[in-house]
Amino acid sequence: MSMGVYIKGMEMPTNCNECRFFVDAWCYALEVDDWRNAYNKPPDGERLDSCPLVPVPPHGDLIDRDALKENCMKEDGFLAELLFRKISNAPTIIPAEEGET
Repeated sequence: MSMGVYIKGMEMPTNCNECRFFVDAWCYALEVDDWRNAYNKPPDGERLDSCPLVPVPPHGDLIDRDALKENCMKEDGFLAELLFRKISNAPTIIPAEEGET
């Protein structure tokens, strides 16, 4: 399972030249099997198409929606069903990793 990272206080760069992971035309945020093929230089003011950085919108605490839904399913009654539906429809702040739900 691949894991991600959140860097508190880091703003989303608008282009590679502003990014702290982009040094001397090398993007150190990319997952690369062969670093000899990792040299990338987009036009000034642009981002690499393969940029792995994802903007995180303003949000409250992030929780595991699936764990909360599973906990609601243990309860019975109208309130548990209502909570389950509301949780299922809650906005996604950071999408699940590929292969996870």
